[in-house]
Amino acid sequence: MISNPRLTAKTVAAGILGFASALPFVFLTGSLAAWYSELGMSMTTIGLLSSITLAYGFKLLWSPLVRRALHRWMALCQFGLALAFVALAKIDPLGALSQFALIGFIAALLSATHDTAFEAWRIRVADAEAPVEVIMTASQIGARVAVLVAGAGALWFSTLVGWAFVALALAGIFALVGALILIWPVVRMEDDLSHLRPTLGGQRVGQQLIALICAIAGLAIAMWQVVGFIAQISAASGDQQSQVDAFTRFNGPLIIAMVTIVPILASRLGKSAGGYIIRWTPTAQQARLVEELYEAVVAPFEELADRFGVRIFVLLLFVSFYTLTWFSWAGFTLPFYMRELGFTKAEVALAARLYGSLPTALGILLGGLALVTLPRRWALLIGALLPLIANGVYIDLAKGGTGLSWVVNFASNNLPSQSADDVQRLGPLYLAITLKNLCSGAASAIFVGFLASLVNRRYATAQCAIFSSLSFVIGAIVSAMTGSLIDEVGFARMLEYASGCAIVAAILSFALTGAFKSDVQESRTHTRNQDY
Repeated sequence: MISNPRLTAKTVAAGILGFASALPFVFLTGSLAAWYSELGMSMTTIGLLSSITLAYGFKLLWSPLVRRALHRWMALCQFGLALAFVALAKIDPLGALSQFALIGFIAALLSATHDTAFEAWRIRVADAEAPVEVIMTASQIGARVAVLVAGAGALWFSTLVGWAFVALALAGIFALVGALILIWPVVRMEDDLSHLRPTLGGQRVGQQLIALICAIAGLAIAMWQVVGFIAQISAASGDQQSQVDAFTRFNGPLIIAMVTIVPILASRLGKSAGGYIIRWTPTAQQARLVEELYEAVVAPFEELADRFGVRIFVLLLFVSFYTLTWFSWAGFTLPFYMRELGFTKAEVALAARLYGSLPTALGILLGGLALVTLPRRWALLIGALLPLIANGVYIDLAKGGTGLSWVVNFASNNLPSQSADDVQRLGPLYLAITLKNLCSGAASAIFVGFLASLVNRRYATAQCAIFSSLSFVIGAIVSAMTGSLIDEVGFARMLEYASGCAIVAAILSFALTGAFKSDVQESRTHTRNQDY
């Protein structure tokens, strides 16, 4: 349990970097859909274009490169994002949709790389004064501010000056943050990785080499699939919808297997077969090179597999399903509000982004409180089931808001008639957003804190990328198909399908019980020592 958390330079830095991390994500996964909707694109097309955010799910492919000089990686990505958003401002989405999507994909790649460096930074920077839970909460509060800027601010500002100018304004913010990262000593902390070198006594270089070859082969296959997908979304010819459908149904699962299962199996194969297949006496330089590559590519998976045993597959399934209940349809809420419910862009900006940040921030604080006070298994179960409330509320909203309207009418009986009319029209939307954001905020805080507690400091970059990539790529794959599902069966029925994921996640949380300690204090000690 954490006692007397204080505001330190590290927590302030975590908040600013959390803002910088969330700013492009909020725009690319949310506000961009409103831009598309304003241009008259269908839900199916919006779902297709949301596939550019698959870059967030594939950051595991290059996470081994992002191990040192984390502040330089973050600054480089912020400057790259500035250039990408300038390009988005200059391109007409209707006249050059393929080029626009390609630039969006590049922006998502840069944003995902920044996230990779930031996730490792916030694990390594945690100490007794700024525990990992406080760092995580500060970063999520910063992310809420980003929602105000790239969400409510972007929607409102676009009504005055247009979306292109909004993209230019965000580019300016990225450039300023990049400069701040380079000059602020707290962020510029130098990496001392001498104590993080693995102890691999007894493992021959031949074993490492066999495992490394297998793991790199799997990652190469995955990267080839990603490169092919970039070519598909940037091509102007062909049936892009069928191409993306094929990618999400076949290539997506293949990539997931290549970047998660294959490295785990490779480490086992290296141990069992390396001594028999390779009889090789390397030079000191060759041995050092193999060890460095093994440390970056295979060792993070091997450490997780050794620590969790066969439960690692249950853990990966849990990570895959946990966020699907709300993440699979979150990118369609703005078009839903404006097109299907008929609210104006200004009303949506005020309700969904500006006001909506308040219940989300409260939910994050409640989720963080649950994580540090409740036994881990109960916090996970609560987090898995909370989104059912949000989905139920939005099912009612999509069907006309009968239940929500009854609550609003009951609460507004004593208001003047004109005020009551406004409340009855907007009240169901605000009530739905309140309940949804409270639940999703608490669930996401529990999830992020849980993943942080599983990470070994030695492999912070790669293991953070393993979990976040798996969660996001599953969500992005499902989200790419959600648009056409909404067009076929409607928003309410889609939400009913998504709710089943919460039940699966809850069942899996019980299966993971053996991975955790019931005593909260002991669990906190294990988290800080990374001996979990």
